[in-house]
Amino acid sequence: MFHGKYCMATVGIPTNSTVPPAMIPGMTSESGTNIAYGLCVPSSCTEADVTELLYTVMFMLPPTVVQVKNVSCQEPTYWDGRAIFALCLCAFFALLLTAGTLYDVLVYRFLTQQVEHISAHDDDGPTDFQGGEYKPLISKNVDDATTRETFIQNQNVFLRVIVCFSLYTNASKLLSTKVTSSQLSCVHGIRFLSLSWVILGHTYAFSMALVGNPLRLAATIKTVAFQTILNATYSVDSFFVMSGLLLTYLFLREMKSKGKVSLAKFYFHRFWRLTPAYMLILGLYVSLFKYFGNGPLWPKDGAEYNYCKDSWWKNLLYINNLFPSAVPGNMCMGWSWYLSNDMQFYIISPIILFTLYKSAFAGLSMIGGLILIHITSTAVLYGKYDFPPNFPADITDVQGFTLVMEMFDKVYFKPWCRVGSYAVGMAIGYALFRSEGRYRMTKWQVVVSWILAAGFCLCILYGLYGYYNGNEWLTPKTTIYASLSRIIWSLGLGILIFNCVNGYGGMINSFLSWRLFMPLGRLTYCAYLVHPIIMYAYFLSRRQLIYFTHGTFVIYYMAFLVLSYMVAFVLSLTFEAPMMGLEKIFLK
Repeated sequence: MFHGKYCMATVGIPTNSTVPPAMIPGMTSESGTNIAYGLCVPSSCTEADVTELLYTVMFMLPPTVVQVKNVSCQEPTYWDGRAIFALCLCAFFALLLTAGTLYDVLVYRFLTQQVEHISAHDDDGPTDFQGGEYKPLISKNVDDATTRETFIQNQNVFLRVIVCFSLYTNASKLLSTKVTSSQLSCVHGIRFLSLSWVILGHTYAFSMALVGNPLRLAATIKTVAFQTILNATYSVDSFFVMSGLLLTYLFLREMKSKGKVSLAKFYFHRFWRLTPAYMLILGLYVSLFKYFGNGPLWPKDGAEYNYCKDSWWKNLLYINNLFPSAVPGNMCMGWSWYLSNDMQFYIISPIILFTLYKSAFAGLSMIGGLILIHITSTAVLYGKYDFPPNFPADITDVQGFTLVMEMFDKVYFKPWCRVGSYAVGMAIGYALFRSEGRYRMTKWQVVVSWILAAGFCLCILYGLYGYYNGNEWLTPKTTIYASLSRIIWSLGLGILIFNCVNGYGGMINSFLSWRLFMPLGRLTYCAYLVHPIIMYAYFLSRRQLIYFTHGTFVIYYMAFLVLSYMVAFVLSLTFEAPMMGLEKIFLK
């Protein structure tokens, strides 16, 4: 009595093979490539047995031609120590959430009922004798002594820590649409739309290997509309611009109001803001992902190499982008390269910000130096390695995609090639600090600024249309485009924000400042962390290829967008928001 077991075998053909591709099932290229065979074998067979079986079946081919590179068989999945610990951690936080919510809601409701009861009578209610006179234990004035914030602040540290996990309080904060004077309202909309663009690009990128009608996809790539998807990488530069802008604007405002900024709190705030949620998601993802699904493509040990045992500390220190990503185990949660860049820029920023506050010329010169580093380093690397300007126009161009992956490793992930967008954001943030939202422009200046903003962004979005339709790009042209394109995009976005904040945004500012974007903007960080995990779980559990149509991918995109924000809301409510509440207690 035995059961069946599914195995996936990866077979490679070397580049010097003299065997015609037609002799090998699944082989379509004369160059060396890998093909995957799915086999159903008895459950008693081991991976070594399957390897031997494949060599036996292909005995007619020369031994040097066929190379069985890997065999992976799906075995029954059991809960291991990592998974049990992760579930226990979730249970612990569930206990804290329950206790915090019950204490917050029940105690506050009790006090409210007491106040309503007192207000309905003429007497002063329960009293306490202090200083020779009687004073009410509970004030009649609800606004004076019975607000949740006032009550919580009067409790001991332990109870205040518990209340940080209140779902009631945290939900009200996350969903709040209250606007304060220090907020740049248009940034909320830009933040949400930028992440939506990230998710759109990843929807296509993560599914490319599963498309069953690649010729139709190849034709679609050449269209004008598809350029916004091919250039979705510029959405990340939008985040760099906003990060540099907000940091500079708020830092200089604090310097102006208080005359100083505590660097200890400055660095602790950033580390505490990013790290707890980041590490929790990483831990749950690595420990539990392999239990999320199954199927022919499903990785039996999870999606990360060796459960990130050798690389988790690089994520914790925000340095994983400095190591070669092509080496297995160097890049855990590959999309976290952005967080490392952002943290590295944040670490060096006080040198520039203190200088900028004291001397505009010196500070802006340092910002210009960062932009120059970005342009020079990108130009040198593109000139040296002859990278393409973007993804290959031909989706069957294996060498082109290999070059793109190398470009991501040597250019795209590296801080010296991404700092330009952050520096542009810092310059715009300084301009907003100086203008205080009251910069006056003539009608023609407004028109010219909007033409520049639209022109800069549109020329980047659609500048590669000719490249994808047969126009050859030589190395000099590609180098110039690659070294300047992210700066130009950032300038266009920066002008847009500057106009909106200073009252020249019109309908664009009204849309970007829509209050619905405020809670969505707060969820952006967690949504960024979880959306690739959701995509992996779906695509790796598929049983068949995807037939590419626009309608199909619109449905995929909307599903991933909604699911990402739903999961992000749960994570923000149960973990990110409590950690931010704890920070306020610790820093006091």
